[in-house]
Amino acid sequence: MSGTTSGAGGAGGDGAGSPCAGDVEDDAACWATNDYAVFVSNMYGDDRTGDGTKGAPFASITKGVQAASGKKVFVCSGAKGDYTETLSFEGLEDVAVHGGFVCETWAYARARKVGIKSPTPIGLEIAKAQRLRLENFRITAGNASGSGYDASSYGAIVTDSRDIVFRRVELRAGEGAPGVDAAAGASGADGALPGEAQNGRSGNCKARSVTGGYWPTEPSCGGTRGGDGGDHHLDGPENGQSGLPMSNVAPPSRENFGAAARDVSESGEAGEVGSPGEDGANGEANLRSGAFDARGYVPSNGNRGADGFPGQGGGGGGGALGDGSCPGRSGAAGGMGGCGGGAGLGGVGGGASVALLSAESSVLLEQCELTSAAGGAGGRGGGGGVGGLGGIGGEAAPGSPQPQPKGKPGGDGGRGGDGGRGGSGSGGTGGPSYAVAFSGMKPLFAADTQLTPGKGGLGGLGGQVGAMPAAQSGASGNSAAVLDIR
Repeated sequence: MSGTTSGAGGAGGDGAGSPCAGDVEDDAACWATNDYAVFVSNMYGDDRTGDGTKGAPFASITKGVQAASGKKVFVCSGAKGDYTETLSFEGLEDVAVHGGFVCETWAYARARKVGIKSPTPIGLEIAKAQRLRLENFRITAGNASGSGYDASSYGAIVTDSRDIVFRRVELRAGEGAPGVDAAAGASGADGALPGEAQNGRSGNCKARSVTGGYWPTEPSCGGTRGGDGGDHHLDGPENGQSGLPMSNVAPPSRENFGAAARDVSESGEAGEVGSPGEDGANGEANLRSGAFDARGYVPSNGNRGADGFPGQGGGGGGGALGDGSCPGRSGAAGGMGGCGGGAGLGGVGGGASVALLSAESSVLLEQCELTSAAGGAGGRGGGGGVGGLGGIGGEAAPGSPQPQPKGKPGGDGGRGGDGGRGGSGSGGTGGPSYAVAFSGMKPLFAADTQLTPGKGGLGGLGGQVGAMPAAQSGASGNSAAVLDIR
């Protein structure tokens, strides 16, 4: 079970001259009667029917602290094993919670520790408390499995508190959660198929000009558009127009239009294929580690890649010559370029493992063992999306040997260039592992307190699409006994 205990606890500290003062082991009278303590037993206790005496103890530590009212809290362990609780104490004053007792006999042993296994990634939370003391416990937090703040595991978190004492206490953090692999970028759309408006047109003796095939819409997906086919006027045919865009394609600034026919025996030249769009850049590795605040650790994600660029539209076909009295046939429009592939996202950073996070608090640790586990591995960056295929160009109207009018056809439109691939995202940063992380006052370590950090999580691999170079991997998480997070 879990719960939150708040409010003043009375005068349960070890004031000089008070009954049952000093270390519990120094005064057997402390546990011989019900006068000085509330008793908790997960073997024989009941939170509903118990009254906190040795004969009718409570079952949970949370309930015992809530009912302390100035008394100490004595907690036993036995054949039932560890308590299953997430301890949360807010606003408590002058409270002492002691493990080390045997449930079957209520005998006290200095070396005995009562185990508490939290079902959550936080073993113990203390907030806005004063003169709170815990002795002879082994508190183990669960492995983290969430995201954001919930991706990290903490043996204990102490915030905005004063005179917090841990004596003969083991704080064990679970593993940080691995970061989620990022999604791949979306595939770019293929160039639109041509219709009647994009085809070349036959000459018309009743008209003074014949319009080439064209795209009536605005350029799509970042500027791709097939070039217009060459018009024809009585005074001669025109070249087709080059497709767009001219930049961020390889090679750039390429004139891919089809030239107009120079003789009545020639057809207009077909437009050329558009240049393919350039690939988007891969996301750079995130060199910044995640950040701590009073709520915990925020993982550091990888960086997003850049979208691929659209392919150049195919060149418009050139117009053909007429017979001098009627306009000749116009050229067809070039095909639309394929859209660029979408960018892959950065991998999500791994969570932290921290045995004790102390924020703006004064904490004393005596004969304690603080152990953190491994930080979470960073998630893999998403691969970039593939670019769309360039669309085919329009078709020129066929020529005719018959009069009214006669002549060769105009040029077909060129195929659009393929879209570039999206850049891949970089890998998420591995989560760190610290025995102690603090802001404000550094905790005091006394009497053989041991600090054992785990390993930082591995950085996530960068994403990759096709034969493009992979994006950079995320940095591995740090590992240290103590971190000042200011």
